[in-house]
Amino acid sequence: MWGFPYDKNGVARGLTVTPVCIDDYRSLAKRRLPRMVFDYLDGGAESERSLHRNLGAFAAINFAPRRLVDVSHRNSSVSLFGRTLPTPFVVAPTGLNGALWPDGDVALARAARSAGIPFVLSTASNATIEDVAERAGGDLWFQLYVVQRDLGSRLN
Repeated sequence: MWGFPYDKNGVARGLTVTPVCIDDYRSLAKRRLPRMVFDYLDGGAESERSLHRNLGAFAAINFAPRRLVDVSHRNSSVSLFGRTLPTPFVVAPTGLNGALWPDGDVALARAARSAGIPFVLSTASNATIEDVAERAGGDLWFQLYVVQRDLGSRLN
């Protein structure tokens, strides 16, 4: 599933250089994190169909290198919810970032702020909204799981 040069457990063989791709970071996480935490990070919900579709969609993306093209005035900004973002990226919500790295949500929010992109705090975060706002700042969003229908209608 994860391909060569990984062993049967998905760990990169002989990794001695700085990670340069997602598979390198995955291998390092598998070595560093307790198995339960790694499995949470690496897996998807239920049968993992969405996870596999997403992996397939990313694998289908090919870059078309162009040479001798003037890139001195490039613009990768996008419009999202009536606002202009500098790039088409948002740090998506991931629950339990504090289990993956000390103060994981604060660190991710700071990185997003430095890149000028939004950070979305998960409902399943280890940090409070107030803590992330105070310690990281930036363009902060919140993912809200509404588990009670009546609460959802009251929030409208």
